[in-house]
Amino acid sequence: MDMKMTRQHFVRLAELCSDIMADTNATKDQATKIMDLFLNVGHETNPNFDADRFNSAVQKNLGFSQV
Repeated sequence: MDMKMTRQHFVRLAELCSDIMADTNATKDQATKIMDLFLNVGHETNPNFDADRFNSAVQKNLGFSQV
């Protein structure tokens, strides 16, 4: 199945990723694993996926200005 994801999808995925991290009180290792799963989805669905931009959005959602 060929999936087309828009910027809005990725914004929502970043929100979901940060919500999961916050709601589970993820450790650094757990947060890294969660992030890796979301990054894999991004790369699989969009060859132009910007992992750094996604990571920045997740960090912003978590209340961090920069990691």
